Amino acid sequence: MDDVLTWLFWSFAAVIGYSYIGGFIKYLHHLRRGSRIMATQALLQSMLSMFVLVALWLIHWYYPPV
Repeated sequence: MDDVLTWLFWSFAAVIGYSYIGGFIKYLHHLRRGSRIMATQALLQSMLSMFVLVALWLIHWYYPPV
């Protein structure tokens, strides 16, 4: 069961990390095109993804698989 939880943690971390990178790339793209509202939305997406990644890491840190 511990291996399953570890695999789930790392798969979720990879998906959230990919979402963060995608949001940051979208932010740069919209900023270059002059669309500030879309750039702000992409920046919020990347910040939310990073927050979820940190929260997931803290949960994994405080409640490690035994």
